[in-house]
Amino acid sequence: LVKSVRIVNTRKGDRMAIVTVEDDMGVLDAVLFPRTYAECGEHLTTDSVVFLLGTIDFSRGDPQLIVERIVPIEQATAQLAKNLEITIDERSLNGSSHDTMMQLKGLLRSQGSTGGGSGRTAVPLTLVLRTGTERITMRSSTIRVCPTGELIELIERVAGAGCVRVTGGLPDGFGSKNNRKRFPAKA
Repeated sequence: LVKSVRIVNTRKGDRMAIVTVEDDMGVLDAVLFPRTYAECGEHLTTDSVVFLLGTIDFSRGDPQLIVERIVPIEQATAQLAKNLEITIDERSLNGSSHDTMMQLKGLLRSQGSTGGGSGRTAVPLTLVLRTGTERITMRSSTIRVCPTGELIELIERVAGAGCVRVTGGLPDGFGSKNNRKRFPAKA
């Protein structure tokens, strides 16, 4: 949750932001340098809910987050997803599981993608089929989808409410060299 945003000018006259954010763990200051502020600054409004991705910096004593990317909560599913899982429960479909599977096949092929625009990521698809006594899990090697709210709604219309689960994580490239902690230099 963004608690406050303070815009400051650098010595060169570029705009950057100092942001105070809060979650159930506490309060943290975050810094958006000019490049990041120019790319993501429009997402910073007081009381907005966002995901901040960046590097923790301890060089000034208290930890600060050096923000590299902002993902608004409304875009988190599409931008941070790593897998889309659809569960088909044969018992609740009253014998119509074949028809449901065929409808899903058509829907997913029409929505399938090899990449997403506007920061969206095409993710692998996992299908879980529950029968009376078995649970069969299949992961597609050919179909990738961008898990937008619209797609999830369409899938749930075909296969039933609550049948979709989106799992997520850090975007590709985060967590390796881009996510190093900075510590103060020792004298």
